[in-house]
Amino acid sequence: MARKSAMAASSFKKPERVPTGVPGLDSLIEGGFRPRSVVTLSGDAGSGKTTLAMQYLYNGAKNYGEPGVFVSLEQSRQSLLEDMARYGWNLAELEKKKKLQIVVLQPHEVDQFQNQELALHGVIEDIGAKRLALDSVTSIIMSYDSKHRARKGLLRLMDKLRGWDVTSLLTSESTTDVQGDVHSTFKVDFLSDAVLYLYNMRRQNYRLHALEVVKMRGTSINSKICPVKFGKGGIEVFPNQNVFK
Repeated sequence: MARKSAMAASSFKKPERVPTGVPGLDSLIEGGFRPRSVVTLSGDAGSGKTTLAMQYLYNGAKNYGEPGVFVSLEQSRQSLLEDMARYGWNLAELEKKKKLQIVVLQPHEVDQFQNQELALHGVIEDIGAKRLALDSVTSIIMSYDSKHRARKGLLRLMDKLRGWDVTSLLTSESTTDVQGDVHSTFKVDFLSDAVLYLYNMRRQNYRLHALEVVKMRGTSINSKICPVKFGKGGIEVFPNQNVFK
């Protein structure tokens, strides 16, 4: 019996991971996201959602040979190129090499997002994308006329993303209460496979940025709230430091 147990243990393999490449983050989540999972990244204004989402795609394209698609529902392509250039990311060059594709949807297209899904799938197949970031899912939710339809639409979208063989990061608006806890505006957290919170907390005359891994199915996570810094190469997470001293 003991021998069988030992053999079973030795034959067990850890699940494959999709590394984010964000310094300090992968050590919190057993090396990265689970393949084909849908991850929600929640945070309020200025917390770094768009930066982290693009950093995930940039690292995939540059360091892991995984092309990505960035779907922007709120920001223009030129604005994204200019904002991300501050981190030394030449997104236009990646687009030319078909390692990245930025898809910008206009307001009237967001209202009929279902009609855009076929075209989006075409973009994914065209560049062989393995990663996708959608910024932000809040815009899609608000286009529905009821919470029930929004929930059904979001569940259907998540199922499609998993079926398209991409590991997806969806940004979502949230608010932070007086205790510093994050609350997702439309309860997107309950529908996704994993949830990360980004904090942008005011303390007297300055702000603290932090990240917390709230849940990740099939993963042993470190749920410590870790300080975050915006550096020359993007966001960096510091698991061995404390937010409050």
